[in-house]
Parts: sequence; structure tokens; C-alpha cells
Amino acid sequence: MVFVSNLRDALAREAPELAGLGRAVTDHWPAALMGSEGPDGWFFTPGKKRPDTHILDTDEPATWAGAMDRWLDRHRDLRPGREQAPETQAFMVGYLSHLGLDTWGEQYQHPDLPAAARAAAPVEWFPEQLGDRDRVRAALRRLGEERFPEERSVTVEQLDAVRAPAVFEPDAVRRVAVGILPSLPLSDPWEISRVNPLRETPRDEATRVAWQREREKLPQATDAEYTALLAGATAFTLDLIRKWW
Repeated sequence: MVFVSNLRDALAREAPELAGLGRAVTDHWPAALMGSEGPDGWFFTPGKKRPDTHILDTDEPATWAGAMDRWLDRHRDLRPGREQAPETQAFMVGYLSHLGLDTWGEQYQHPDLPAAARAAAPVEWFPEQLGDRDRVRAALRRLGEERFPEERSVTVEQLDAVRAPAVFEPDAVRRVAVGILPSLPLSDPWEISRVNPLRETPRDEATRVAWQREREKLPQATDAEYTALLAGATAFTLDLIRKWW
């Protein structure tokens, strides 16, 4: 949810032509937050698997370029975005923020991304500070441990009131979003890691010690790397949003 909060600011800062969309996100912020967990609704949808909602086929790099365009084509009933209801617009920004971050991080930063796809993409999608996949992963971990802005938190009641497009299984998505809410005021990485609506997370001392030991082995992102991640992923996601809009 931290990334969609960053994207909300980027809409105002970097996309003046989307001012109307920025207002919809601000006015219907609970819908945007709920949408940002949308692709994870697969977990509570019978018969669904992660690739069904994340469009991530890591085994076929040749399919990566244009995957987001094909996803948009499959959802023509929600396009153009400017013709949708403001609450739907906000939800879609959240949903696309999740797809954008995952697709950018898992495919466009992958060494197997076809050379032609990389050459055709904007240079800002490939920050020089993130020279290899380990640095991308470190920056993504830091993003996952960043504290959510307190003034942008929402309540369960606000999420319950969101009217999301039926195609995205809103009850399943709402269940994920409500499960994430307890993590928003947290700043301790261990405590954040224990909030997971998709599976049980042990909290005993032995688990904490083992978790901390493994975490200490992982590289930590520098401020420059974290800033580069936000810039690259945001540029990718804004491009996607403009196509939808």
C-alpha cells in the first residue's frame, strides 16, 4: 500500500494531464487502497492462481513485452478510464499500481528481458542505480518495510463501503485489504512481517530469531537505490495508467 500512496503523489506531481484522475483517487482513497491489493484476491477465489491476476509468466520472457497491453485489451469494459465512475477510477489506479510494480520488478528488471523489449522501453524504467536484480530486490524489501503515512490510513468500514468492479472479485479483494490494515501503523520490520492475510505467520521467539538471522544476511538498499526504485516503478505504472485512461 505504500507504493500506491507514492503513486497518488506522483499523479499530482508528474501527470498534470491526469488531474481529474488524481482528484478521484484523493476523493475515493479507500477504493484506491482496496484496489492496490486487488491482484492478491486470487488467494480467496476458488480455482484462481497468482498468474491469473498478476499476468506474470516468468517461464516465457518472449511474452513479457506487451503483456500489460494485452491485459488492458481484455478489460475493454473498463476503458477508457476517463469515462468510468470516480470510485472505479480510484480502484483501478490502485489495481494498476500493484500490477505495475510487480511487472516492472519481476519482468522488466529481469536479466532475461529480451533485448528488443528493453530497447523499446523508456530509459527511465531502468535506473542505473539498480544495476542488478539483487539491488532491485533489496529496494523492494525496503519498500515493503516502509511505514504507511498515518494520515492516509482507512478503516474497515470504509473498505466495506467500496463498490469495486465485479470482474475483480471484490469480496475476495476486500478480505485481503482488510487483513493488511493492521500493518499500516507499524514501523518494526518483524511486526510488519507478521501481518499476512494470506497465511498464518508464527510469532514465537524461535521464529523471530530465525527470521532476524535470515534478514541480516540480505543486502540492504541505500537511499539512492530506494529512490531509484520508486522513480522507475512509478514511471512504468504511470505509462500503464495513461494507456488505460
